[in-house]
Amino acid sequence: MYEPQIERAKNLIRSPQSEWQVIDGESVDVADLYKTWVMPLAAIPAIAGFIGHSLMGVGAFGMHYRVPFFAGIFNALLSFVLALGGVYAFAWILNFLAPYFGAQKNFNQALKISAYAPVAGWLAGVFLAIPMLSILALFGGFYSLYLLYIGLPVLMAPAKEKEMLYLVAALVGALLLNIMLGQITQSMRPSSMNAPHSRVSQNPVQEKQSKAMEKALQSGDLGGMLAALGGGSAKIVSDTEALKKLAPARLGNFKRVSVTVEKLDAPIRAITLKAKYEGKGDRHMTLTIMNSPGVNFLKTMAGLSGAMRSVKKTDGSFEKLSKEKDRLVMQSWDAPTARGNYAWSYKNFIVSLEGRDVPVKTLRKAAGVITSAALDGLPTG
Repeated sequence: MYEPQIERAKNLIRSPQSEWQVIDGESVDVADLYKTWVMPLAAIPAIAGFIGHSLMGVGAFGMHYRVPFFAGIFNALLSFVLALGGVYAFAWILNFLAPYFGAQKNFNQALKISAYAPVAGWLAGVFLAIPMLSILALFGGFYSLYLLYIGLPVLMAPAKEKEMLYLVAALVGALLLNIMLGQITQSMRPSSMNAPHSRVSQNPVQEKQSKAMEKALQSGDLGGMLAALGGGSAKIVSDTEALKKLAPARLGNFKRVSVTVEKLDAPIRAITLKAKYEGKGDRHMTLTIMNSPGVNFLKTMAGLSGAMRSVKKTDGSFEKLSKEKDRLVMQSWDAPTARGNYAWSYKNFIVSLEGRDVPVKTLRKAAGVITSAALDGLPTG
């Protein structure tokens, strides 16, 4: 399915000079470039980082830490979405700077540089899945800088004596972009995406996805891009009160002491409910429900539904990732801290119940009050 993309990646790494010449003569279809190249590759470091930090865990000096499953999913989504916005924003910077260095403005050429130059860094992002090897991801980043150095003169054709100055200015722009990426992605609205679109034979599902992708790209809707690729919906829960009603006043012997709902509009839409419950002594539980267009996409790209695992430790701690009907379920127990977690994902929802001094079986039973039907019944918009 991705043979042309694999061949391109090989050629860019092995013989970048000649491959940039080939790329220079190609027309660019923005939707297709994102769908078949940018999104799959940008997902690699996001997914690998999630695996490394939330499934494998980071250890040093006798200590070991895992980012909670729910937080890890959200961090991966945020990292992925910022990468998508970064490709577009860096292309805009290259195009804006072009006249100052003797080059002609050409957004499509700039977009090709911005999309293809990071390939080495994205591929090397796979090392983030193994925390001990994560330092190797830096080498991919350095090679991507080399690809930018080779490709910039070929595609943008600046004045010969200003090539290095153009590169330095582009790198300064990239640094500023990393600092301001959140604001840039929020305010970004594509204006140079009117290149001719080539059409291929598609089945109805693919055609629907393609149209959804084009619409999302034209409007700058990053959540819509994720939804189109994941086969889900870009809509999220629109009624906060209806969402709050899913958190009961009591969960067994635990009494609800607070419930809050937070909404995020950029860089990707999300709505999150948090309800805290207290029991006897220091026992407590936290119910979290997150709804975001990117949840289903991340599961699809990571292939989590086929990557089942179960890990047990001698101290009684354990982790288990499994598929149960229409849900992907994560269960964990950390014996030294007596903390447990039971989380499950369904479509674009993640439901998580964490507790202290609360057995996982109890967490699982408590989480049963949230059903797939109840999530499907929430109003969206």
